[in-house]
Amino acid sequence: MISQFFVLSPRGDAIVTKDFRNDLPRRTHETFFRLCKFWRDDDERTGMTSTSRGDAAAASRARRGTSSASAPAAFHADGVNYLHIKASGLYFVSTTTTNVSPSLILELMHRLARVMKDYCGVLSEDALRKNSTLIYELIDETIDYGYAQTTSTEMLREHVCNEPVEVGNGMGGVLMSAKVDSTKIAAGAFKATQRVENMLKNNLGVKVNFPTKAAMNLMNAASVASGVNRVSSSATQKSVVSTTSAKTRDEIFVDIIEKVNVTINA
Repeated sequence: MISQFFVLSPRGDAIVTKDFRNDLPRRTHETFFRLCKFWRDDDERTGMTSTSRGDAAAASRARRGTSSASAPAAFHADGVNYLHIKASGLYFVSTTTTNVSPSLILELMHRLARVMKDYCGVLSEDALRKNSTLIYELIDETIDYGYAQTTSTEMLREHVCNEPVEVGNGMGGVLMSAKVDSTKIAAGAFKATQRVENMLKNNLGVKVNFPTKAAMNLMNAASVASGVNRVSSSATQKSVVSTTSAKTRDEIFVDIIEKVNVTINA
């Protein structure tokens, strides 16, 4: 079904490359990026210079309001079928030399992007590079010799052994400092109520039973601000197999090497 699968950065750099059938050149991703980046319509690519066809192509581009056409999700060039999607600014591309269903391959790539996001936490160039071993393991479990096997995140958890390297988005320190500041404010407010209570009791003989309704509202606001009653906004950027969000699996992997010395008498 699929001959090659690769993920390209917005600059055309190959982040992930996987050749399943070895029936196409290894630099196919460079050809794809050139075709996609400098896409021209069929008449221009085939070298036809008819005035009527050129005028029609120019009029079509004028109606679209662009200087050139954008590459479709599936196209054919030099005997190779290219199918691609864009997710988080990255190109997910599959190539094949056979006649396959485009909708099937495009849906497969959408699911591959979702699985990579689930395991890496975020779908970005940095995350894929830092988790390259995990990404290749996911591809091996998802596609076998170009044929799709499974794209279920839950089913893949039973077969994937590598742990992800989580990539932050630069907001962790900001969120942590905000949480610490809100905790300090709440602690200071409670100490102030205790001083007021002691002053009224010692000087005026008035006994005040805290917390009052206002104090309860303050406690609720402090708990929400400190993140006690809500999930952090960064929870969506955690891997489904993150060691910080789940129990570490008690597993050990050992390579067993056997050596046998045999003496044979003829």
